[in-house]
Amino acid sequence: MENEEIEVFYQPKYYGDGEIAGAEALIRWFKNGKMVDTIKFLTFAKANNLIDKINLYVIESVCESINEWRLKNYKPIRIAINLTENQVVSYSKANEVVEVIKSKSVDSRWLEFEITENMIIENFEKAVTNLNLYKGLGITVSLDDFGTGYSSLNYFKKLALDSIKIDREFIESLMFDYKDRIIVKTIIDLSHSFGYSVIAEGVENEYQFEVLKKLGCDAFQGFYFSRPLPKKDFEKLINKKIKQEVFR
Repeated sequence: MENEEIEVFYQPKYYGDGEIAGAEALIRWFKNGKMVDTIKFLTFAKANNLIDKINLYVIESVCESINEWRLKNYKPIRIAINLTENQVVSYSKANEVVEVIKSKSVDSRWLEFEITENMIIENFEKAVTNLNLYKGLGITVSLDDFGTGYSSLNYFKKLALDSIKIDREFIESLMFDYKDRIIVKTIIDLSHSFGYSVIAEGVENEYQFEVLKKLGCDAFQGFYFSRPLPKKDFEKLINKKIKQEVFR
């Protein structure tokens, strides 16, 4: 971070008609011009208690970008950021996040925080308190990787959620496993009954996309639409307000 080697990439999310629904902010580290393996990088950061600090940097960068795009009159778009476990269950870490956001004077409606089931299972009540704190700022909350953990219905009842992200494991097998198709349909219907939107991640081909549309999925993310993009390339999408060619 001190050498400005950390870069935030953006992977777009799309509605079924090709309009951009949002994007997910993903961190990349470039050392001497070459990208360091992201899994190794993040594993090392977690092991050395650096992950919270790095994620604050990502949040700060995203807030600055949102403000920059607003001044340029680009299409307003919600950016999702993956929170760390501490930022979900620790009061002090959650307050650090809030302070960063307030210091940037960003319109929090265009921020989304993604959490996972594994983060909240052991500290559920603390997670509820912190998520309500974020929601109080106008930030939306998405439950990521849904379906592979405990998938407790208690999450639907008590968490202040806005959307559910179906894990890619179910998306991968849609073509040959009818049981996964039933599970995905059930998740979509249950989410909609609670007023949550549904995003499918890991969509990699047209078949998956068409099946998910028929099942009622609201938004889509994956290599079929776009890989994570550097900021400059992503800006071209929201500046021109164009639709992806795959939807023509």
